Amino acid sequence: MEENSDSARSECNSPDGENSHLSVLNWEQVQRLDTILTESIPIHGRWNFPTLEMKPRDIVKAVRSRMEERKIPVQEVRLNGSAASHVLHEDSGLGYKDLDLIFCANLKEEAEFQTVKNIVLDCLLDFLPEGVNKDKITPVTLKEAYVQKMVKVCTDSDRWSLISLSNNRGKNVELKFVSSLRRQFEFSVDSFQIRLDSLLLFYECSENPMAQTFHPTIVGESVYGPFVQALEHLRRRLICTRRPEEIRGGGLLKYCHLLAAGLPRGLAGRHAQPGALHVLALLHRLPGRGRAAAQAGVLPAEPLRGPRGGQQTLPSASNVTCYYQPAPYVADANFSNYYVAQVQTVYVAHYPPPHATHWLPCN
Repeated sequence: MEENSDSARSECNSPDGENSHLSVLNWEQVQRLDTILTESIPIHGRWNFPTLEMKPRDIVKAVRSRMEERKIPVQEVRLNGSAASHVLHEDSGLGYKDLDLIFCANLKEEAEFQTVKNIVLDCLLDFLPEGVNKDKITPVTLKEAYVQKMVKVCTDSDRWSLISLSNNRGKNVELKFVSSLRRQFEFSVDSFQIRLDSLLLFYECSENPMAQTFHPTIVGESVYGPFVQALEHLRRRLICTRRPEEIRGGGLLKYCHLLAAGLPRGLAGRHAQPGALHVLALLHRLPGRGRAAAQAGVLPAEPLRGPRGGQQTLPSASNVTCYYQPAPYVADANFSNYYVAQVQTVYVAHYPPPHATHWLPCN
C-alpha cells in the first residue's frame, strides 16, 4: 500500500500537500493534454452533410470569443471526465470516448442559454469545408445535421446546458456550459478537471513550441476530494465515491460499466448496492429506454431505499429540457426504430421547450 501511495505522489505535484484537491501536471501529462487538444476529431454530418474536422482548441476559441462578444464572459475552460483521467494516468484501462469541455459562465436568464446554443451552431459554420455554400444553412439545419443531443437544466441548485456534437465512433465533442452544478462527479476516477486557460493562452501567444523546460503551468483538480487519493483510485482501478445517494444522471449505469471493466467495488459498492438493485429492476421494465431515462434523471418516481434505509424519490424533471438524435447506427436497415420512438417519448414529448422542433427518424 505504501509503495502505491509513493507512486501516486510521483505522478503529481500537489501544491498544498496530500490533502490538496489540486495538482500541477508533469511534462508527460502536459504532452497527453496537448495531443488531445490539437488532434482533429471528425464531427460526422447526417444525410449528405460533410464531415467537419475539428480540433478541440479551435472550437473552444471560436465559442469563447463569440460568447464574450455577446457579453457572456467565460471565467475559465476545463477538460472533464474520462479524457481528463486519461491525461493524468494513461494506463487506467478505461480509455476515453467523449471529449468533455466545460465553459464556466454566469447564465442567469433563459435568453442567455438560447444565445449560447445559437453561438455553438453558428461556430459550426467555421468548420465547413471550403466551397460549401453557407448562405442557406440555418441553425435548425445545423442542429439536425451535427448535434447528437442537447440538455438544459435550470433548477435552484443546477443551471447548465450541454451540446454534444456527433461522432460516429462515439467520441462526441461535448460542450457543457455551467453556471452552477451541485454535484460535479459520480466516482473518484471521473472527478478530475483540468484547467485549460494557461495552455490556451500559450497557443495564442508563444512563438516557440512546448518543451520539457518550456511549457505553461497547468493545474488539475479533483472535485471528489484529495487529488492524491483520487489518483490512487484511478491507478488501482477502484470504484469509490462520496454520498452515493446524491448521484443523478446515469451514475448507476456508469457504476455497472466500471464493474464490467473489472474495477472492484469500493465505497460505492458498500453503500449504493441496495438502491442500485432496485433501480436496475426499474430499468429492466423499460426496454430500450433505461439508459436514456437515467442520463436525464427522468426515471419513474418510485421510492428507493437509501443507504440508511429511508425512502427517497427521484426529483421531478419539469425543469429539464432534452433533445436527442438517434445514434448513427439507426440508419442500419436491420435496426428497429421502435426504441428510438420510446426515447423521444421519454425526453421530449412530456417536457417540450416552448419553440422546440422535434426530429424523428426518416425511413
